Amino acid sequence: ALLDVPSSLDNLLKRLDKEGYNVGKYASDPNSSGESLVAALSVLCENAVIAGGFERMQSAVEVRMERARGGDPTVAETLARPGGGLGGAVVKGADVTFDDLENM
Repeated sequence: ALLDVPSSLDNLLKRLDKEGYNVGKYASDPNSSGESLVAALSVLCENAVIAGGFERMQSAVEVRMERARGGDPTVAETLARPGGGLGGAVVKGADVTFDDLENM
């Protein structure tokens, strides 16, 4: 049997919400989709996005959402949902140097 990652992620986040964990708006947003989260994470793993640093990451996801709304068949359709189907999720992070990582 194959693991259905988007569905598993969706179920996990909804269960965490029921158990009192803060999952933001994900569980209450009818447009939320595990498939959208996986699609957004895939964008964030692209070398060009990583090389652009943290500041480029959120905009890269937003560009894909716009392309999905425009009907681009190379982008996950669920990103065309309101909010990209991300349940309010946004990219959070910071650019760090190798030295910063060494000192953590």
